Amino acid sequence: MRRSLLVLLALVLPALALAHVSVSSGPGIANTTQELTFGVGHGCEGSDTAKVRTTIPAGVTSVRAMPSDFGKSTLGTDATGVPTSVTWERAPADLLPVDTNYYKLTVRLKLPNTPFRVLYFPTEQTCFASDGGTLTTLWTNTSGLPPDAGEPEPAPAVVIVPAHKPGWNKVTVPVAVDNLPLFFSDAQIVWKGSSAFSPNASVTELIAGTSGVTSLGALQAGDEIWVKY
Repeated sequence: MRRSLLVLLALVLPALALAHVSVSSGPGIANTTQELTFGVGHGCEGSDTAKVRTTIPAGVTSVRAMPSDFGKSTLGTDATGVPTSVTWERAPADLLPVDTNYYKLTVRLKLPNTPFRVLYFPTEQTCFASDGGTLTTLWTNTSGLPPDAGEPEPAPAVVIVPAHKPGWNKVTVPVAVDNLPLFFSDAQIVWKGSSAFSPNASVTELIAGTSGVTSLGALQAGDEIWVKY
């Protein structure tokens, strides 16, 4: 339980505080082509951000770098042509004298068919200090836990949820899920037999006050559930 809470805090709180490079476009839909946006909350030690390089994890396909007001975008590939990174870089003349701006960087891609998993995009942020030196911040920690002193910062992460439509959806859970708030944040209610979960506090109260209904706290691989969005 403690580990699940720490993972949830590590993924959600930084994005809310706009404190660092994070996925700001919300949950990703499994096996779907979509736009993924990275929010750059601040620069490096008071210096404006000059370059952001994001690694494309295995399983992500159909990657298309998108232009940004931040600067030019470049797609990196391996020897076989498979996309491995996207880099956004600003012209030196466009750099601000101080760190005052929030930036959005977007890439179009297809996420793998791996619902109920967290996908990490390790990222390197580069700034130029006033003395001409280079400052680099590594957002590459994929442990899902707050880093210890001296470790890289948390990598941008997207929570992958099953493809769904408004209304009721029947889902067979492929892997064990012990963090329902993380994967069902946009659902109204989740049912498994006579047990239910909701991210909504009012619905949670109704679940607790309904005779014959128990609180749903976790799911096992192979469980069949009904989810209303």
